[in-house]
Amino acid sequence: MARIHGRRPSPVATRGSTFGPESRLNEERCGLMDRLLSIVEASEVLGTGERFVRRLVAERRIPYHHVGKYVRFRLSDVEAFVSAGRVEALR
Repeated sequence: MARIHGRRPSPVATRGSTFGPESRLNEERCGLMDRLLSIVEASEVLGTGERFVRRLVAERRIPYHHVGKYVRFRLSDVEAFVSAGRVEALR
């Protein structure tokens, strides 16, 4: 094992890394990679204000993720929310 500055590398560094181009390709193949949007970006996609998106989160009407202290939305979840609200025309 190669030593860096007199310390042993972490076990994570010696195994296959979960980051980098290889993992990104695997995620794309599996369909797991989806862009995460902030509240501002989600409100722009929905064409609404930030306050509306925050209310959707508080009422748990839209799926979201916590990334540390931040709230993030998958683009596909926002698009699904829009599609679920579609009302067909009568004629």
